[in-house]
Amino acid sequence: KDVIKCYARPNFGRWTLPLQKVDYPETIDKYKWFARFLLEGEVFLKFNQIKKHLNAAPGLITRTWNIKKVNILVNALFNKSIDSKKKLKEEWEKNEKFLFNEIQEWLHHDHQDELNNIWPPSFGDEELVKKHQKKLQKKKRKQSSKPKKPKKDIVVKSISGFDSDDSDLEVEYLI
Repeated sequence: KDVIKCYARPNFGRWTLPLQKVDYPETIDKYKWFARFLLEGEVFLKFNQIKKHLNAAPGLITRTWNIKKVNILVNALFNKSIDSKKKLKEEWEKNEKFLFNEIQEWLHHDHQDELNNIWPPSFGDEELVKKHQKKLQKKKRKQSSKPKKPKKDIVVKSISGFDSDDSDLEVEYLI
């Protein structure tokens, strides 16, 4: 795990094949998705503590490009080929302040100091993950008796590496 996966509906000639779960293609968009998942608290749970203080929705990263703070964050990840939790932790072992300024740009000015309280987010995250998994298991047990609602999927059109006209792509980060 610790990889960005997507569900692609590839085409073979004129035939549309069933959904295939594949690694996200090696494009700049892969780093955009990782940046989005990072800010949404999917990669490190500690980011959930600052999520409410973001000055823009992380979804902005995958919807647009020419915004300074999006470019700065995505380029920092792209330039070091960081597209996973493991790679980011390795970088933080070398440079503890990597991404600090880039992420601080995403916080409201009056909450930028709060980033210091959780930095670097990887320290102590294993305990948070265990607690989170226990909560999810408990929640699953409660919900197993309730009728299931359809899950909202993120769909991106025309990803390179797939026949582009009608290819749908659902993206997820697997911890």
